[in-house]
Amino acid sequence: MVSLLIYIMFWMTCFQVKGKAAIDVVCNPLGKSGGALIQQFLIIGFGSLAASTPYLGGILLVIVVAWLAAARSLDKQFTPLVQKDLRSKLLEGKLSAISAAVQGKYKQKPEVCI
Repeated sequence: MVSLLIYIMFWMTCFQVKGKAAIDVVCNPLGKSGGALIQQFLIIGFGSLAASTPYLGGILLVIVVAWLAAARSLDKQFTPLVQKDLRSKLLEGKLSAISAAVQGKYKQKPEVCI
């Protein structure tokens, strides 16, 4: 049973790494090309970069505000889950092993994802 749990945790970590890599590979170019497309349409619509700059600034401001709101929302969702997890690990006595791993007293073998 323990080996099954370790196996599941290993593959979940691998999928997280692969998922992040996939998002980085796909979404990064989409964001850059989307921003360039918006800028090109505004330049064509207003006739020059100088005329479209205030609107580009407004779009940037909206995106930054939306990003901050999303980060705040994630914090509100994530913090209670982490506190609950830490409390349960503290009650189970597993927190000492975690703190030892964080402090470097416990060397864990690096995981290799295939």
